[in-house]
Amino acid sequence: MKQKKALIPEQSRRAVLIAASVIAVALIAAIGFIIARNRQRGPVVDKHLTGGVWSTAGYEQISDVKSYDQKLLVFTDAETGSVGLMTRGGTVTEPAEHTAFSFCSDQWRSIRYTVESPRSEYALLVDIENGVVTRKQYHGLKTPARVPCWDADQSALVWVAEPAEPEETVVARGELALTQGLYPVASARTATARWGYIDAAQTLAIPLTFEKALDFSGEYAAVKKDGKWGYIDRSGVTVIPFEFDSVGSCAIADSDTAFAFENGMAPVCKDGKFGIIDPEGETVIPFVFEAILPGENGAFIAKRDGAWGTITVKKEALPATSQAPSETAPEVTAAQGQHRVKTAGSPLNLRAEASAEAAILGKLPNGTAVTVLRSENGWAYVVYGSMKGWVKAEYLEEAPPETTAAETTTATETTAATEVQE
Repeated sequence: MKQKKALIPEQSRRAVLIAASVIAVALIAAIGFIIARNRQRGPVVDKHLTGGVWSTAGYEQISDVKSYDQKLLVFTDAETGSVGLMTRGGTVTEPAEHTAFSFCSDQWRSIRYTVESPRSEYALLVDIENGVVTRKQYHGLKTPARVPCWDADQSALVWVAEPAEPEETVVARGELALTQGLYPVASARTATARWGYIDAAQTLAIPLTFEKALDFSGEYAAVKKDGKWGYIDRSGVTVIPFEFDSVGSCAIADSDTAFAFENGMAPVCKDGKFGIIDPEGETVIPFVFEAILPGENGAFIAKRDGAWGTITVKKEALPATSQAPSETAPEVTAAQGQHRVKTAGSPLNLRAEASAEAAILGKLPNGTAVTVLRSENGWAYVVYGSMKGWVKAEYLEEAPPETTAAETTTATETTAATEVQE
């Protein structure tokens, strides 16, 4: 019995030591995990990136970002998985409280942006201008009932329904509200359709030679040929070779698309990696990123090594056309009559009032024809198609009236004359 009593304390002591060892190991592992996690959450800054600076600061809680339209980005909260909206500069305009953002179209080029949200049983509409979710519900169609396509046999624009009607109807002159410029158009509503561009007079300006075609931004448009994306000018000439992959993985709207040139730069994808190029096709930011979204003022939201952050392009690497029009320049007047937008390549803001703080009604690409009705305090009140608004007069130059779309020009001049009399 004495021997048995001596063994019990020894066993207990060993058990206590084993338990203490297990706890110590667990504590060390926990401390190591916390340190590793804190290191992972800490910002990474690369000042030696060719052409710019890379930083993850401020994006530690974001797990994904996608392009929503020309102004907004959709971001995903890493902890909740909910999505919100922010500007391309990273300013949050709608908190991450929603399920999913998407888009739909009621008719040709009439896009509505929607969101699935706990706030409503039905999809809600998004106010793109302000980047917020409204209380308005959307119950409309998900695809347009008909779209205009180019019929090579008739050499005309025709309405095509889905599924296609037995007889296609020619689009009547003036039935579409087309202003000056070029519009991408397909030969049919199929995946194998060929794409080209029509002008405001509904004539084929660039032949149907592409697998896909997007809107012009400034002087360039992204088009697809032989499975690759490149860029053409307004005459249809290839200015940047077809050597880029789709950036659809970064876009909400389309799984096969490309990003437009803005301020002289465009994010592109090549061999699975993203970089930034200038209008000459030269590399501004090297192809070392997993994603790069359209940016503004030389800053781009991007993904590298699994983490999201921002690329800030160095001033010396900025293309000559990357500076947006200033709205604080000395006052300049513009005479009544026909003018053209003249910038360094950036689009010009069309505003509701003669103020840099006024709401933006639209963006006029460089070279756009407008009619000046009056001028005051360095601003010009102009007519652009069916739109009227204010632009900085310093970014206009006098131009002779357009002769390629006589009916549109005549209508614009009549509207201008009436406005002046009032």
